[in-house]
Amino acid sequence: MALALAMGQAAFRRQWVVNAGGSLRLVDGPDGACPMLGEDLRCRVYEARPAQCRRYPFWPELLADAATWEWEALRCPGIGKGPLISVEEIAVWGAA
Repeated sequence: MALALAMGQAAFRRQWVVNAGGSLRLVDGPDGACPMLGEDLRCRVYEARPAQCRRYPFWPELLADAATWEWEALRCPGIGKGPLISVEEIAVWGAA
């Protein structure tokens, strides 16, 4: 992600990474959104996004029930677009 933003790793970590209970994660963006989302709500580091981001929105907590999925769809303009993904494909992504 640092390379995609034309930053050195140390500068990227200072600006975008926090230690949360011993685990490194990205800082929270506005309203808890991903800080890598641009003003157009598109990922600024799409080609360099980590596995967790590649699996979104097929996270177990978002697939728990229809209401949760529908709520997330209000935040993510891509949900409901594109080809239908099978449960089997989602399960493989979760194991990867």
